[in-house]
Amino acid sequence: MEGVDFVEKCPVCASNGSKCLYNKHGLAYRKCRVCGLMYASPRPSSEIIEARLEMFADQIPSSAQSLQDRVNFQMERTRLIKSFIPSGKLLDFGCGDGSFVKAAKITGYDAVGIEKANGAADYASKYYDVVVHPGDIQNIDLSQMQFDIITLWDVLEHLPDPVSICNILAKLLSKNGMLVILTPHSEGLSAKLKRSDYWVFGPRDHVCLFSTKTIKYFLQKTGLHVECVTTKDLVPWNPPEYKGEESMMAKVWRKLSVNGTFLEALSKLTLGDWLFTVAIRDSNPLNE
Repeated sequence: MEGVDFVEKCPVCASNGSKCLYNKHGLAYRKCRVCGLMYASPRPSSEIIEARLEMFADQIPSSAQSLQDRVNFQMERTRLIKSFIPSGKLLDFGCGDGSFVKAAKITGYDAVGIEKANGAADYASKYYDVVVHPGDIQNIDLSQMQFDIITLWDVLEHLPDPVSICNILAKLLSKNGMLVILTPHSEGLSAKLKRSDYWVFGPRDHVCLFSTKTIKYFLQKTGLHVECVTTKDLVPWNPPEYKGEESMMAKVWRKLSVNGTFLEALSKLTLGDWLFTVAIRDSNPLNE
């Protein structure tokens, strides 16, 4: 089939044993029978994935208010990492518009970014005045650089070959440096309730989706020590582009999403819609 790739082996554990979960948009999700990874197969070809990245980059608004709003949003993410490493050299991998790099610099990190979409990398330099290395990490010379913290915000789910990329990132960490990941949870409450109708399950863009079990296994393969894996928050009931009338369920969901008691219980049950993971590089990484 033109424009799609069929994935014969699990992108994390390389097993060829899987079962089909959902068919969506002429593509499909499968679940690995060994490690539990949910992955798209067939999925868009690499060329189409890259074209979609550039398309999204072209849609980033640049008004003064939207620029500030996105930095304000990213400040909450800097608070998430401050308790682990309060300062130091930071790399935001897949940094998009550069708003997190800007927020990290404001809060005291020596921060730079990497962004594969050239349009987004240019945007970050132009509007946020931050250093962003454009292009594929495999073609960027970072051999003289080490980082105390590397972040992947809403990035891991987009990577067709997450193991290869995170092996590279692990080697860029300083001793006791940390890899911080925020990615959709394939077994969160929204996923369990909505199943194939869950809008985050979009195989055109989200090609690998992780559970708490799978992300631990994945990070151990990169030679990192998993410090913590938690789930948090709820994803909105409707996708961002939805313009219709808000249903009763969507209203209830919106109230639950800001209810601290409910969210705390959700996290304890590991049913949050987001996985937040921190992994540490020790002095003897496996992949060197």
